[in-house]
Amino acid sequence: GSEMCIRDRHTIVAVLIMGAFVAMAVSAWYLIKNRHKEFAMKTMKLGAVVGIVVSCVMLVTAHSSAVTVAEEQPTKLAMMEGMYDSEVPPLYAVGIVDEDNQEVIAPFAIPGGTSFLATGNFETEYPGLNELAQTEEYGDMVVEDMPVGLVFQSYHLMVAMYGLIMLTSILVLVFTFKGGRIAKMRWLQWAAVLSPIWPFIAIQTGWITAEVGRQPWVVYPSVTGRD
Repeated sequence: GSEMCIRDRHTIVAVLIMGAFVAMAVSAWYLIKNRHKEFAMKTMKLGAVVGIVVSCVMLVTAHSSAVTVAEEQPTKLAMMEGMYDSEVPPLYAVGIVDEDNQEVIAPFAIPGGTSFLATGNFETEYPGLNELAQTEEYGDMVVEDMPVGLVFQSYHLMVAMYGLIMLTSILVLVFTFKGGRIAKMRWLQWAAVLSPIWPFIAIQTGWITAEVGRQPWVVYPSVTGRD
């Protein structure tokens, strides 16, 4: 359905990011070894441009995915932000889900951040797991058995990796096109060599969020299609 179509685009963009970062990593390795420097700089420029473009496109597909999850998989959205009770979902940077007390322990959060991703405003309230469990559609759900902590952590690790992806893309782009200074910046070269780790982790944690968050059903009940 619409969820698979949007996830397909989201995945394609993620793979393009991965490809761009592998190109930058190979280029950086050649610079470190002082080999094929002309090829390395051309490939670094290409990887940097593709990397920053598809990283920005990822914001669009992420928004579309959040909208679909909010509409069709409200239990997944609730687990992604550790929402046991209905609230305007914030966006946590880091945190721990206390499943026994049904609360999120976090040093800080962006108020309404997840609401903004899903609806474009910071004030939309979404149902928590306890409220959803009272509905006919999700009445079979046992809130205490939901893997809320795992989905919360995988989702936020994915978001953190996206932050590193954007930071790396910007740094490589700036110092590649600014007189080719990256050719003499050993720390940035090594950062580029290691950088494919970020999209790799983001892809894996994204799939964990998508599939584990599908709980408590393997085939999620559709709210828009036929039974």
